[in-house]
Amino acid sequence: MVGVGFDAGSIIKAAVKDGTLVGAVTQSPLMMGYYAIYALTAAANGQKLEDVPTEGYWYDATNMEDENIAPNLYD
Repeated sequence: MVGVGFDAGSIIKAAVKDGTLVGAVTQSPLMMGYYAIYALTAAANGQKLEDVPTEGYWYDATNMEDENIAPNLYD
């Protein structure tokens, strides 16, 4: 059986590191916060909001330290 996860957090990261999970998808906490403030500001100003796609980043035991992945792996 192959296991994958979504998000980061200490339990999921440990499972990816030890091979219990093959990998997981995480999102950027920075961009999630940015888009939340953007949406709140737009709504407060009466603007119509469009869907805001957020990017996901696949990580596994081989790329958890990568400079583009590591900042998105939070506890």
